[in-house]
Amino acid sequence: MTATAYTVVTFAPVQGFIEKSRKLRDLYGGSFILSYLAKAICEAAEAAGHRVVSPAIVQPTQGTPNQIVLAGDFPETAAREALLTAWRSLLDGCRRWVERHLPQLHFHWEADWRYWSHDTWEIFWGQGADISAARQAIARRKQQRDWRGINWQGESSTLSGADAIAWHGMSRAQRAQDRRPAQDDREIRDFYKALATLPSLGEAFADDSEQLSLPELVKRLVTYEPVTQFIGQAIGTDLPTLESTRTFKDVSAWEGGQQFWFMGDGDRIGEHLRQLKERSGDEASALSGFSRAMLDWGHGLARHLPADPQGRIIYAGGDDFLGVLWSDRDRQQDPNFRQRCLDWLITFPEIWAQHGQKGLTVSTGVVIPVGSVPQREVLQHCREAEKAAKQNGRDRVAIRVLYSSGNHVQWCCPWSQLAGFLNGCRHDNWTGLLRDVQALRDRHADHSNADTAKALFDCYFPDLEGLLAAEGTLFDSPSRPGQTSLLGPKPTDPDAAIWTWLQNLAWVGFQLRSR
Repeated sequence: MTATAYTVVTFAPVQGFIEKSRKLRDLYGGSFILSYLAKAICEAAEAAGHRVVSPAIVQPTQGTPNQIVLAGDFPETAAREALLTAWRSLLDGCRRWVERHLPQLHFHWEADWRYWSHDTWEIFWGQGADISAARQAIARRKQQRDWRGINWQGESSTLSGADAIAWHGMSRAQRAQDRRPAQDDREIRDFYKALATLPSLGEAFADDSEQLSLPELVKRLVTYEPVTQFIGQAIGTDLPTLESTRTFKDVSAWEGGQQFWFMGDGDRIGEHLRQLKERSGDEASALSGFSRAMLDWGHGLARHLPADPQGRIIYAGGDDFLGVLWSDRDRQQDPNFRQRCLDWLITFPEIWAQHGQKGLTVSTGVVIPVGSVPQREVLQHCREAEKAAKQNGRDRVAIRVLYSSGNHVQWCCPWSQLAGFLNGCRHDNWTGLLRDVQALRDRHADHSNADTAKALFDCYFPDLEGLLAAEGTLFDSPSRPGQTSLLGPKPTDPDAAIWTWLQNLAWVGFQLRSR
């Protein structure tokens, strides 16, 4: 085995690229672009005679992990060129498509497209005698950042708040004293109005309040079939089509409806792969088999969504996934929506187990927006809720109720006990539980000791009586390694943790079960 038996390639930013999205269409476009770029690297490596160890399956429309493991010495320059060539093809195709369909405008924006063509992505590359060594090389590379940002002048995108607005005159050479912000603003509005009325896009392209950066514009454009067909003809290959425009209409406007977002990730993947390697003796075969099993599961995840309410998987790159359930009716019109979502969520461990990887658990964050919450904030809270599920002991779900004010309440629970808690309140009297918890808090009786919390819990959850009194299973313990506790790591003030957990249960249960 040579000193460069394996090469690992990845790129960034990933989460930031996904999260800068306002519409569901943008999420799909961002996920597709990331997968398409990963696919380009895989195809370049295969063309050079290298075997792709992971990902085992490359399907851009369904999600492809962006960490690529290759057998052999695949040069960093080749990986970089493959990614940038694919990215430039998307940028160039989108720019030319817009220019062709808006001939009435005079375009002065080529320079800004050129900046984005080489200043969007940072490549990380590492090699080693085995896969673990190559990944360690990647980790060292990430500590030595080699990436440039664009120093924009002028107005900022209304989505990201940082990147310049994409419009036909954005690269126009002007002295600062000659700039006329009011005139620029009129031209920007005219540009987006012209885009929004193009019949080839099939529906309103942008809301009146939206002004996109160039990457955001590309994310949205690649979800339209006429655009992807045009790009495919330009580069001489067919681009995968996402979905027809019609299927996005149902969820393009959230006002008045209800949402139930979920984001998950497998637990201790590194440890799981180490065990697979020890059992098989072949790290590459173990990784490839794991990748195939997880991608097969992720690509089939959409089949496990409930028929009612409606649902959609936005991406499933393997052991990580993001999806949403929704109702276009408000809570008064559809009071059972959240209960139906909860019923499906309770079955999720059975769905997860279908990947066939014995012993591999999952941590999931759920976000329930209440009121009008921007989608980009929902995505950020999804990631924070997933992180909380892992920090509280893994193999559990963190349910976060997010209000339009930006405040939230969050409750974590092991998967095995989710149904017992949220379906076990006596007479579904969540209003009574919440009222009692708040009354005790107002009397400053909540954090003094845990006995009151335990007694209140036993009163409202008779079938689970004594559960909070079982001190040995409340928090993680060295004497029970690998066993999932109720509340996770033991804090410095256990009594306060028990009270906080019960209070959050009352709030979350009230939002999920009360009508």
